[in-house]
Amino acid sequence: MNILLIDDDRDCLESLAAVIEPAGHSCDIYTVPEEAVAAYDGVKHQAVITDIKMPGLSGIQVLRLIKAKNGKAKVLLMTGYGDVDTAIAAVNYGAYYFFSKPVNIDEIIEVLERIARE
Repeated sequence: MNILLIDDDRDCLESLAAVIEPAGHSCDIYTVPEEAVAAYDGVKHQAVITDIKMPGLSGIQVLRLIKAKNGKAKVLLMTGYGDVDTAIAAVNYGAYYFFSKPVNIDEIIEVLERIARE
């Protein structure tokens, strides 16, 4: 499965890719959310994992733009600021899953495997 990873922290992206790729997935990483949204291709990318708090577009904005391109997109949000209002907004805009940072790698792999089976 090909996954679009978005976070303004390159180290976080590289660490995430380093644990996702050995599970049989490939990752396209972006530190600029606007570039990631432009690069999103619903055929090529089976899932999107994005941080919520970023300069430029927020993860919620990324979610809305990706869902506008592909209503069936699987967008997973992650944040170090796990407030209830943000989680509610994410669900209301169609987020597939919501992770708190630091992310639980086993949980991410399990969710990605669930998406791959769909």
